[in-house]
Amino acid sequence: MTKFYEKKPYVEQHGSPIKAGDKDYDLVYFRWQISDICQYECSYCTVQNDATVEFKRPVIDLVLKRLSMYDGPFQLEMFGGEPTTHPDLVYAVEQLTKMENCVKIEILTNLRRSLDYFRKLDIPGGKVFVTPSYHPEYHKWGYLEKCIELDKTYKHSKLVPYIMLSDRQDFWDVTEEVINGLEENNVSHETTTLISTEDYKVQYTDEFYERFGDRIITNDIYSVYYEFQDGHKERVPYHSVIHEEMVYFKGYKCKPLMHDIDLVGNFSNTCFPEDYLGIFLKKEELTKQRICPNNCCQCDVMYDYYKEL
Repeated sequence: MTKFYEKKPYVEQHGSPIKAGDKDYDLVYFRWQISDICQYECSYCTVQNDATVEFKRPVIDLVLKRLSMYDGPFQLEMFGGEPTTHPDLVYAVEQLTKMENCVKIEILTNLRRSLDYFRKLDIPGGKVFVTPSYHPEYHKWGYLEKCIELDKTYKHSKLVPYIMLSDRQDFWDVTEEVINGLEENNVSHETTTLISTEDYKVQYTDEFYERFGDRIITNDIYSVYYEFQDGHKERVPYHSVIHEEMVYFKGYKCKPLMHDIDLVGNFSNTCFPEDYLGIFLKKEELTKQRICPNNCCQCDVMYDYYKEL
């Protein structure tokens, strides 16, 4: 069977995409940077960890108040820095789980803090997803052991380990060790390749794909609808979307559903950061179709947003 990274690219077969994503998808996504402090300094990190924020409970309460007043359903991602460095993270998550319009809370963490701390995030309601990212540059901090333990003990929250596959060969053995350990303990997990940044240019080799190609997510549940110039229509798996870089939609009409919440509680649209959203967040305003001003989609959440020429 031909591997996804050996196939002739979709664009070479069918021409450029003319449509992509789910036409009926309108679930607003908030990204809340709750801290800019992190214990790690990963070479490929896309976030500035400046450690400038002064933690204040009123900022948390203001954000929660505005979210509770939004007139539609939403999901929310909490990140940093490292979000668990904020003293009010658990409090904020508890309040979010009580909001009927909040359907999912995802906490992106490096899992550096203690098991006792992460047990506090096992909060009733089934809305909380703890997503610990594995960073091979910091392998020594017991990531695998913590994942296995939390997967066994969580009763309400869902643990979703996220393995960062490095292009550096000197990290491949420890990364494979972690993946094997998760599989041996039946811990469901996801894997991803890195994205180049201004300071780190990713260079995956044929040797990398020979070793890890089958371990990159290949489940067709993770797929995106595409329609191409020649009329071909297909749900394309995420791994092919990423590998073939089919994420460039500047000038397309799109629903920009992702919104950012910064360290001091300001809200903005991720794709239109200069636009003022107003105090009261309205679904009609946050889900309207606009012309994409950016070169590409920044993350896989955006792949489902409907786009058309």
